[in-house]
Amino acid sequence: MIEEFEQLRTTPRHRRRVGFNANTVLASLNGQIIEIAGPTNPNPFTLLLPSDSGRKIYISNKYPQYRKIDFYADATRLPFADDSLVAIMGSALLSDIRVGAIKEANRILKPGGLLFWNFVDMKVDAEAMAQSSLEVMETINYIIAYHCILQKPV
Repeated sequence: MIEEFEQLRTTPRHRRRVGFNANTVLASLNGQIIEIAGPTNPNPFTLLLPSDSGRKIYISNKYPQYRKIDFYADATRLPFADDSLVAIMGSALLSDIRVGAIKEANRILKPGGLLFWNFVDMKVDAEAMAQSSLEVMETINYIIAYHCILQKPV
């Protein structure tokens, strides 16, 4: 598996599958991008965000006290059809909904769609990812966070 990844920096903390580019994938797919349990604070450790995607990122949360969101929804039961979204972003979700949110992302992502994920509980998240069809395409390991881009197979 190591051969499939190229080192992007002088440190092994950032790995990308050879030939993978998140912005190229996003540009090739039509559809919506959402952030679950948002909005994320503008913090470089919070989330891998696609740059220059040219599309609005619709923000969701199930709690009404959050402002600047586009729709209210539970991250484990999102109001979208199967295989309907281009990308989903998730960061700092509470541990009791993380597994359900990963399963839900797997359900509603289009084939080729991307899940931008911030690992909080590596063991729980990794087990949930292993039960999905999502494939790891890029990882960045910071001291206090582990970010990952996963792709639903075409």
